[in-house]
Amino acid sequence: MKTVKLLSIAFTALAVSAIAVSCSNGTPEEKAVAKAQAQAVKDAEVQALAPAKSLTDSASYLLGVHFGMIIKGNGLAEKLEGLNQSEIKAGMQEAIACNENPRSEKFAECFKINLMEMNEIIGNFISERSAYRSKKNLKEGEIFLAELCKESGYIKTESGLVYKVIEVGDDVKAVVDTVKVGEEKEVVADTVFCYYTGKFINGTEFDSCKKPEEGAEGKPAGFPINQVIKGWTEGMQIVGQGGKIMLYIPADLAYGESPALSEPNSTLVFEVEIEKVGKVDREAVKAKMVEKQAKAEAEAAKKK
Repeated sequence: MKTVKLLSIAFTALAVSAIAVSCSNGTPEEKAVAKAQAQAVKDAEVQALAPAKSLTDSASYLLGVHFGMIIKGNGLAEKLEGLNQSEIKAGMQEAIACNENPRSEKFAECFKINLMEMNEIIGNFISERSAYRSKKNLKEGEIFLAELCKESGYIKTESGLVYKVIEVGDDVKAVVDTVKVGEEKEVVADTVFCYYTGKFINGTEFDSCKKPEEGAEGKPAGFPINQVIKGWTEGMQIVGQGGKIMLYIPADLAYGESPALSEPNSTLVFEVEIEKVGKVDREAVKAKMVEKQAKAEAEAAKKK
């Protein structure tokens, strides 16, 4: 489970505490250590070897990056939404201040929450927040699509897909259909070669294949239209070769609750320009099916 990574933060941060000055109140040994540490750090030769401020700042920054990557890896990165940042800071400070051996019984006393419950608590938080985000994204998408459909030019299909045609294109369209030979059936789908940009409804871009003048390599992406999300399969059959279309795809026609794009139940927005349609020769497919069927019948006849 990803949350196991977070347990390592406590131990990583605890290692930093080795440089902390021990409490001066206590046994003679503790007092001696405190005095030695306090005086040694002031020694000129020691000071000469201290890391430069710029290096210290860089290391501090990169530790922050490391913690941030762990937080992001656990799906908690969106502006730390739902997290109490003051508590994050408090937890880090307590981990750094704790001088107990992680294997000792006293180690747990450094923290106000039992670290043995870390995976369970953080796991529950991630689970509940995921359910919240999923429902929130779904509701936002429903409202977004409903508002679009109030405007001229936006069309909603029976499936729930909303689209707006920018350029109709020619009569060469991608199609998904079925070739039948006797009882045998084979699904056949054309391929679209296109330039596109995919965004969330808030405008954040998550994927694209852009034209050369837009800073890309310039080769259109090719997709058999039955091997993409349902919203694309339907949308790519609306306009022809050379056409351009805006697709507004509800979650159930996109990735649904799957966090494939890190946001479950997201409504997706695509601007797609079809450069070319690669048509499948249905007659050739049918001929191969007939040939295959004839061979099978011949083999069956030999066995009789």
